[in-house]
Amino acid sequence: MKALTLLALLLSACSSSSTAPDPTPQTFPLPSTIKTPPAPAPDPQQQPTLPPPSTPPPASAPLPALPSTVNLNGPGTGTTGVSVTFNISALNNGTTWSWTFGDGGAAQTTAYTVTHTYAAAGLYTVAVTAPGTSGASATVTIKDPPAAAPAPTPTAPMLVVSMGCTPAAHGSASSCNVAASYGSTAISSLQITRVDWDWGDGTSAFVVPPGDPALGQRLYAQPGTYLVAALVTATIPAGSSQSGTAHVSLIVP
Repeated sequence: MKALTLLALLLSACSSSSTAPDPTPQTFPLPSTIKTPPAPAPDPQQQPTLPPPSTPPPASAPLPALPSTVNLNGPGTGTTGVSVTFNISALNNGTTWSWTFGDGGAAQTTAYTVTHTYAAAGLYTVAVTAPGTSGASATVTIKDPPAAAPAPTPTAPMLVVSMGCTPAAHGSASSCNVAASYGSTAISSLQITRVDWDWGDGTSAFVVPPGDPALGQRLYAQPGTYLVAALVTATIPAGSSQSGTAHVSLIVP
């Protein structure tokens, strides 16, 4: 019993001492101001530190050169024995242009134009190349020239007959006279071998040597217009015989 009383007294004393306020106020120190030390002055003898140099990007590989485009121009057709002209257009000039013409012929030029003559008809391939170019080719058709027209056959001259008449009043004799030529050669009355007369009034007659066949006469009974015809046969300079005809309108008063 006494022990329990003593324990109770001790617990009461501890409780009183722990809960009593402390009359003395507490003070806390303020934080001090933090100062940054100044940066040291630069040393004039010290070289400035440079940033490391940047590494340049790797150089790209050069692009391959494109071949020069070449265009070959030509007439497309030609004639044997006549020169044909070919020309090219290119983006740049090759040192030397090498040509082949498809018939075994070849040439080299520094110009853009070349001519070639083909000896035989046919279809040929023309090609041109030069260093650094793509080259070009074209075809040309060669033909033989047209055959010459045959010379005209000379025409032999013909017997040309002319006639003149002298009218007379009806009841009187009207007369007609004929003449003939062969080419540029006049035929004389002695070369005329016969003349057949048609007097246009239904009558006819012929005259042969020894009479004068170049002269004819007719007596018309009525006035009027009569178509007189004369068929002349003569010996031409070549020795053969030819005939020709002439007509005249004869007015009989």
